[in-house]
Amino acid sequence: MSDINENMFSEWFRIKQEIKELQKKDLKYKTIVDNYLQDKNKKSMTTNNFKVTKKTQMTCRINKNSIPDDLWQRYSISTPYTTFSLVPLDTSLKNII
Repeated sequence: MSDINENMFSEWFRIKQEIKELQKKDLKYKTIVDNYLQDKNKKSMTTNNFKVTKKTQMTCRINKNSIPDDLWQRYSISTPYTTFSLVPLDTSLKNII
């Protein structure tokens, strides 16, 4: 417990903000490559150092409102997972990176 302090939370929050910015960049580059691949009617491309392949994956889901309640009760599966929400109490810290 002695490792938990304000500095740790500040660093954690800074990293989360950095990840958010990196995810934006990642999406930008994916979009550029996707547009290129679509223009060339390709699913992959290779440079001198990299190969990128576009794949489509399928997932199936059922909306609770779209099936009878008894089926939902019988067949739905709940999968618990843990999340953490880290929000600065001082609003001036929201944009630190």
